[in-house]
Amino acid sequence: MSSLDLTPSEAGTLTPSGTALTIGWNGAFSGTATLTVAGANECGAGPISPPLSILVNAAPQPVITGNSIVCQHSSDDYETTSNPGSTFTWSVTGGSVYSGQGTNLVRIQWDDPGNGTLSVTEVTEQGCDGGSELFNVIIAPCP
Repeated sequence: MSSLDLTPSEAGTLTPSGTALTIGWNGAFSGTATLTVAGANECGAGPISPPLSILVNAAPQPVITGNSIVCQHSSDDYETTSNPGSTFTWSVTGGSVYSGQGTNLVRIQWDDPGNGTLSVTEVTEQGCDGGSELFNVIIAPCP
């Protein structure tokens, strides 16, 4: 049996399994958390370990900007904030990524009139990922 402590407690939940420990991080938490452990056996409790500081990075929250009403068969640019080291994966309905996949700026080639959508997932260089809200687009019949 051992004693485990994660501070602040709202940073996440601890799930021990034998000699391993899994931390389920709270998605709303970012900052520094501290973990301490104290071993215990039939001879009694051991000393508390020196604290281990763990930096928890915030998940990215990309926001898409661009035209929400476009002409059929047009090409339009959409972007989200550029963050050094991040990669971006764009998803489109009602059109296709013409250029820029993997970057924060894409050009979309829209198809026939109707409704389209656009979303982006950002992955930081630390491996944190987050997705945008769905960006709705009206594809209008234009002359």
